[in-house]
Amino acid sequence: MQILPPLRPSARRAFVIDFRAGILFGVFAGAVIPFLAVTARRIGASPLEVAIVTSAPAIGMILTAYWATFVMGRNPIPYVVWPAVVGRSMFLLAPFVHTPPLFVAMVMTHHLVTSMLMPPYTETVRLMYPSDRRQTLVGFIRVGVSLVGIVTAAIAGRLLESYGHGIVFAVGAAFGVASAVVFGGIRAPAPESPAPRRPPLNDAWRASWADPTFRRLLLVVFVYGFGAWMTNPAVPLLLVDEFNATDAQVGLLAAAHAAAQMAGFLLWGRFIDRHSGLRVFRLMWMIGWLGPAVYYFAPSTWFALFPFALDGFMNAAFELAWMATVIQLAPADRAAQYSGAYHSLVGVRGVIAPLVAGVAIQLTDVRLVFPVAALFMAAAAILGWRFLPLQPADPASPR
Repeated sequence: MQILPPLRPSARRAFVIDFRAGILFGVFAGAVIPFLAVTARRIGASPLEVAIVTSAPAIGMILTAYWATFVMGRNPIPYVVWPAVVGRSMFLLAPFVHTPPLFVAMVMTHHLVTSMLMPPYTETVRLMYPSDRRQTLVGFIRVGVSLVGIVTAAIAGRLLESYGHGIVFAVGAAFGVASAVVFGGIRAPAPESPAPRRPPLNDAWRASWADPTFRRLLLVVFVYGFGAWMTNPAVPLLLVDEFNATDAQVGLLAAAHAAAQMAGFLLWGRFIDRHSGLRVFRLMWMIGWLGPAVYYFAPSTWFALFPFALDGFMNAAFELAWMATVIQLAPADRAAQYSGAYHSLVGVRGVIAPLVAGVAIQLTDVRLVFPVAALFMAAAAILGWRFLPLQPADPASPR
């Protein structure tokens, strides 16, 4: 049985390099990312500081619309490699970080810098992979990332209990930097258009907001994500403060998340190539609210297995769906800008929602965040089914 579809040599070479980089990234992702908020709480971070840690990825995303303008007409590979190298290197400092303010600063710097790489990565995928195989290929790469993440997260949870976060995070960072260096071996084709001299800051928003389908998608994504991001500070606080979860248990939860994510990448990559990203968005919005509902009633750590796994399965769907939708809707030379606008809006909601939740937790109770989050997510499902099509009605350009 042929696992990979037929590819031209340049696409096959890019896929092999991307896959190898993904394997190395999986070690970084499994050893570091799942434990950031829990580690912050363990070293004394307040609920508001935990909220800042969980909103850090979104703070960086706000700037992606601006970074996207620099990719137009340029080779996107360096714009993926250098932010990844610098951002992941921050965790090489982890052995020297033992107080909440320094820990928050380290996490924030990482996410601010690595936020630059998503628009150029989207452009790389558009340039290197054939249109009818893109999400299948990206799905294969994400499966590799998830598979490595399953093993790494389970091992890292045990190591954190024995050696602390400093050594574990630093080793993970070394693999993350190596991943970026390997990715730099991809050779992108010559730019399709000359690079703009001084791209305006709002160019990405102006280009994407003029598309009515994409505009409605951004609005529904904002509502759904506001609810989803509200749970980000609540979950680690629930695990540490109420369930007294160990790092080993958190590692197993992260492994369950990665396993479900791997299954999602296998399923949704081919599905999106045959249908559309918009169809997947609508399906996932319908079940997303179940995660917060389970957290609200959960009596112990192991009841978090289902929402962790559901989150992984849905993350795979959303990661592939947004990339496919951007490429399907955007004109050929605007994919990076559409990606930037999407991530900027994700960033705005991802900053506001965790901070609102963090303040609410300090004033009330951590569990009250979950039903509010579920209401936002259910409302987005209704809006999505009411206002978004299953397929892009008028593709921006032939692919």
